[in-house]
Amino acid sequence: MTWLKLTEKELFLMEGGTNQFLEKVTVVPNPSGSPNEFQIDLTEVKKWMTRGNPPVPGSMAIEWQTGVPATTKFVPPTPTLGVDASRFTEDIVKQIFFDAPRGNIRKYLPKVLHYLETVGLGDREAILMALATIRAETAGFEPISEFISRFNTSPGEHPFALYDFRDDLGNGAFGDGARFKGRGFIQLTGKFNYNKFSKRIYGDDRLVQVPDLANDPDVAAKLLAEFLKDAELPPLPPNRKNWWRGTVTTRDFEKARKSVNGGTHGINNFINAFEKGEELVP
Repeated sequence: MTWLKLTEKELFLMEGGTNQFLEKVTVVPNPSGSPNEFQIDLTEVKKWMTRGNPPVPGSMAIEWQTGVPATTKFVPPTPTLGVDASRFTEDIVKQIFFDAPRGNIRKYLPKVLHYLETVGLGDREAILMALATIRAETAGFEPISEFISRFNTSPGEHPFALYDFRDDLGNGAFGDGARFKGRGFIQLTGKFNYNKFSKRIYGDDRLVQVPDLANDPDVAAKLLAEFLKDAELPPLPPNRKNWWRGTVTTRDFEKARKSVNGGTHGINNFINAFEKGEELVP
């Protein structure tokens, strides 16, 4: 649920249940009107209300040709996909994620494919890489938060304490581990990555301020796409040691998995999903 907040200076698209905004549009006085009249760039507001996954309730959708509220519930259009992406249908992906709820695939697959295409990863190999990564990170095909485990929490310590002062994650304080634990389809982890990819998709530190946004389906799909793009080819960013584009071609799946995870966690699920996808989408 999201909501709109209007001030004399800005119109905000707010995150439901918080006082954090997702996007904003500047409001300026109307030079030819009364002191109480303002102008808003409706282009951005239109995007909020009519984009593929409208963040505002359907009842607030606007018929922009007539300028009046839509009389029926707004049904978002299905994103137009390229030739390769169109081959990865719900039925195909369900066979890869055989134990995931079909409803999750129906709900999230179009977003994943759409955002992969927006960063130039709409080809078969890249989609297989993305699906295999999701399979390794969240087998249920949904954005989730990292669970407590022996890899992030020592016996008797507070949750995710092992992450608190991890320099490689950019964490440096008590509580950073829990605050910046893994989230989303990619399991984005660490303050460094939250800050880096927040600036990439928002242009500010919004994900650092509200880390749970990484589990928003659209944000999670964007993060998956941007993270994979970041590790696609050398030269790599300073915190990346491996790249995946060439390694999946040469079947070096361990290196491909390390390009995202840093290790080989979930490697069997990764390989099985990639090879099953190859079989289903030759």
